[in-house]
Parts: sequence; structure tokens; C-alpha cells
Amino acid sequence: MTTQSLPELNCREVTIQTYSPSRPKDWAIKPIVVHVGKGGAVRFPGHENAPVPKGFNRVELKTLSEIAAFERKVNQKLSSEAAQHLEREEAHFSSIQAKLRGELRERMKTMSPFGRDFAQFVIEQNNQRKRKKSDVGFHVQVLNFDSANREAYRDRETGWKPNRWI
Repeated sequence: MTTQSLPELNCREVTIQTYSPSRPKDWAIKPIVVHVGKGGAVRFPGHENAPVPKGFNRVELKTLSEIAAFERKVNQKLSSEAAQHLEREEAHFSSIQAKLRGELRERMKTMSPFGRDFAQFVIEQNNQRKRKKSDVGFHVQVLNFDSANREAYRDRETGWKPNRWI
């Protein structure tokens, strides 16, 4: 504890300033609770005390680095799944495209020179089209949104009352 006078304010009174150590538990964020299952399946309970489904484990993310690591892990998993989906989709459409292009090339034999040139131009443009990309963009909402850009959480624990007019 220190005592000081405040000469810059032309004040003759004595002030007492008290310094106390900060307590991390007073300012730390509440842990984010997720349920993680076998194979990396993730569920987000409606509240932190929700029962853990069978085959899942309760995981508490307590620090910013744990949350960031969790986001990276989920993004990697989702990106891998999206890439596999896109590969299957491309393979499916490639087989259909090969069939349809074969039919088009047969028809091109009977087309006028302008028609053949136009059909060839369209085939080349289609070959140059950009392929789909996947950006899963998973993030933990509490770190990326606030009350200004998201709807209020709604459940009994938060005291939310449903709109009577709906």
C-alpha cells in the first residue's frame, strides 16, 4: 500500500492506492465443452452440463491455444473429407463428361465448319474452367462472434423466453 498526494491537481488531500494480485480465475473464460467421439466425430452440446452421448468423451478447451489447436484439427479433418468428396464428384462427372463428349464428337462429324469450330471452342472453355475448392472455415464461435453479429443463445439455462407471438 502506498500513499501519495496529488500536487498536479493542487490538491492537499492524501490518497491511498491499494494493489492486489490479479486472480486468473476471475478473468479467465469459461471452458468450451465439446464431445469428441471415435473417429474424430465432434458434437457441440447446448450447454456445458449436457450429458455426454454414448461413445463420446467430454473435452474442455480452457485456453486460447487449446481452442486454436482444436480449430486446426477440425479444419484438417473437414478439409480432408471435403477433398475426398470432391475427388469422388470429379470422377463421377468425368465419366459422364467422357460419354457426352463422345456423343458430341460423333455429331460434330455432321456439323458445318462453323458448328464444329463452335463445339470445339466450348469443349476447350469447359476444360479450362476452375475446379471447385473447399474452404471449410470452421471456427469456435465464441472467439469470432459477439452479440453484435450473432443471435442470442436460446435455452432454459440462459433464461431465454420464447416469443409468444410466433
